Amino acid sequence: MSSPGAPSSMQLALGPNPHPSPSVPETTNPTSTSSATTASTVHAPRPPAAPTLQEALRWLIEAKGDQPTQATQPLNEADEQFLRGALGAMQGNTEETKGFIRTISDPSADPDALCEALDCLLELSEDIDFAIALEHMNAVAPIVRLAREHEDTEVQSRALDLVATAAQNNPQAQRAFQSHNSLTVAVHHMKTSSDINVRLKAVRAASSLVRDQPAYAGELAQLGGLAALAHCIREPGERVRVKTLHLLKYLLDETPLKASLAATDMPAAVASALTDASNDLWELGPACLVRMAPMALVPAAHSALRDTLAARAGLLAEQADGVGAELADVHALLAQL
Repeated sequence: MSSPGAPSSMQLALGPNPHPSPSVPETTNPTSTSSATTASTVHAPRPPAAPTLQEALRWLIEAKGDQPTQATQPLNEADEQFLRGALGAMQGNTEETKGFIRTISDPSADPDALCEALDCLLELSEDIDFAIALEHMNAVAPIVRLAREHEDTEVQSRALDLVATAAQNNPQAQRAFQSHNSLTVAVHHMKTSSDINVRLKAVRAASSLVRDQPAYAGELAQLGGLAALAHCIREPGERVRVKTLHLLKYLLDETPLKASLAATDMPAAVASALTDASNDLWELGPACLVRMAPMALVPAAHSALRDTLAARAGLLAEQADGVGAELADVHALLAQL
């Protein structure tokens, strides 16, 4: 039997407060001692109903307390029951995740089962910690393998989308996926795939992998990624073109690839896309062209682009709001042609 001052089993499970209260000298006044204890005690927050894994962990941290002068109240029976349930749910989630990984690792799995498993892993990977954990769960290699080798285009696109989601704004996941040559796979599909959705997800994956990673941006160029981007702009598919121009603008603004891009047929590709472009393309196309050297365009392209830009400038001039930056880019291009 525990002594009256001994910690409960739940307190031991939670561990000691990382910021213990400073020792207080003993006093012979029982009233003041009781008051001090009451003032320094913090009641644990009530647990959420039907919590997600993240909500359960957040509640556990809050219940433990993080103030240097606060003492956490021992968990009551209801709190202990909630925590046991949350831990059980975590175990269930772990087993379910292992099942998804077994599916994507199974060479005999059918496309429908693979797509379902990839979709579930993609949803989980929206949490940055889970995306990092994919490498520790040996999930990165089979994801990249499916993107590279599977013959079903739906499986390819979903695997590429998972790469993009996990790597987005996540340096650890970027490194994990790039260690399995994910950028090579993305560039290959950008160059060769006839499926619009595969090309779209390949561009998205490449974009997520190179963001804030200068070395990977350089590798993109070495792999022929700049020509692949130009190909994606020339090929049909509005969403692919818009996503490609977003990546192109990032490369022009944030990496040393500006000169390399201007030396390719990228300016001509962007100019050709503006001939019959939507507003989304117009918001990005002139901005990209201004950053390259449109003078590198052949004379015939100068004339066609000049007419297109002049028409666009007239249209923008009739609009009152939200067109200032685009109109400035259009006028800057006209001045250079």
